[in-house]
Amino acid sequence: MVIPLSLNKKIESAIQLLIIKWLGSGCMAKKKKRQIPLIIQKKIDHISKSNIEVTHKNNMITISLYDHEIHQYLRHRTGRFSVYDPLDKYKKELEKRFKSIIYEDKKLSKLIEKYKGNPVSTKLAVFTKPNKSDSLKGIFYKLQGLIHKIKTPDIDNYQKTIFDVANEIFWIDDAQIFECTARKEYSTSNFTVFFIRYEDTNDELTTGRLKEDEYKDNIDLYNLAKDIKNGKENDEIE
Repeated sequence: MVIPLSLNKKIESAIQLLIIKWLGSGCMAKKKKRQIPLIIQKKIDHISKSNIEVTHKNNMITISLYDHEIHQYLRHRTGRFSVYDPLDKYKKELEKRFKSIIYEDKKLSKLIEKYKGNPVSTKLAVFTKPNKSDSLKGIFYKLQGLIHKIKTPDIDNYQKTIFDVANEIFWIDDAQIFECTARKEYSTSNFTVFFIRYEDTNDELTTGRLKEDEYKDNIDLYNLAKDIKNGKENDEIE
């Protein structure tokens, strides 16, 4: 079968176009990969100078990062010889700022020392400015809170970063967190607020034998507890 010359040229042009696109996408990917450290370095420089306020009352701590959006969690990357965390320097800078504030505030230091091993609940709120590329109408309604932030970063990636930083500073282990809520919204400036609440351990409730006057008003729950203690499966528990 003989392929017409005109068709040969079309095939050749299509192949060349595919090669150009393939090379171009590869270059863009490499460019994006090179830009990541620059973005992180900018965040490090910013957090080192940002105004951070830590207030506390009773068993609650409020951490405010003014004019700073906490950096989203990034997956660990594989280097030439090992796996590394691209946010390591950023997290260490934030840890340094937190530790410095705690060291200077003796009451805060005593509060953390007292409750560090207790159950913890957290709330995280991250506010970011709308993009200037948005329409004026879009920005207006975003600032009113009528348009929610549903674009990346994912909200759990904000949590992962702040948890990594707060772990071993405000609590001993992430397992102590029994409740966590988070929200991301638009605002007139970038802003991050992190709330930490310590709860009582109630360890005394697990010591000694369970007395009748403790369960007589809740006999159904007592029977369920007995079934679990005796190792009954879920389908055996009525």
